[in-house]
Amino acid sequence: MTGQRTHLEVEESYLNKIKVDWGTKGSSRPDVFNTKTGDVYDYKFTKRQPSQLGKAQRVKNATNIPNIGNQTPIYPN
Repeated sequence: MTGQRTHLEVEESYLNKIKVDWGTKGSSRPDVFNTKTGDVYDYKFTKRQPSQLGKAQRVKNATNIPNIGNQTPIYPN
């Protein structure tokens, strides 16, 4: 893949589907958010590898991030 990836946002905060300042109480801040597909990527640095994000985090993301699609945890090899 080459070129600019302007549709990827890194560590932006959202509350009620609106971009807000970092640290806004109750906001969600995905590690990477693909604004074209709505996919959220959450980098995990742990040996425990569940197949999905925890229910509370998935619900919070769905409430706050606009047009959310898949929510995927990413683990190091």
